[in-house]
Amino acid sequence: MAPDTSGSPRRSHRTATFHYRYLHHPNDKRRVREGIRMAAALLQSDAYKDVAEYRIQPTDDVLANDDALDLYIRKTVGTARHVSGTCKMGPDTDPMAVVDQYCNVRDSRGCQSSMRRFMPRIPRSGGCHATVL
Repeated sequence: MAPDTSGSPRRSHRTATFHYRYLHHPNDKRRVREGIRMAAALLQSDAYKDVAEYRIQPTDDVLANDDALDLYIRKTVGTARHVSGTCKMGPDTDPMAVVDQYCNVRDSRGCQSSMRRFMPRIPRSGGCHATVL
């Protein structure tokens, strides 16, 4: 499931940063809340009774309140995956292009990136699968 929000790169002369915009769209927040509540219910099911004795966080009070759960999510959200995204490919005349048609990184000498970094959409199953195949 793709998020409704996407981040954006910021480039200066020497550094590049990425603004993730986690949970910027209300639908992203709703889906994360649903996922956490579903996981909490699953953890209480008979199928998981031998896996965990009890849930530490979020508490039942937090799970029952959207605003409290949103606060919990904002305090705990993060990324544990390799950063993935899209970069514009284009000619030197295009100021928004990050790489040229040969994947040479603009504004650098001798710096080239692998083709798998420049895809029109983020793959759902890991960025290296298409490259490996």
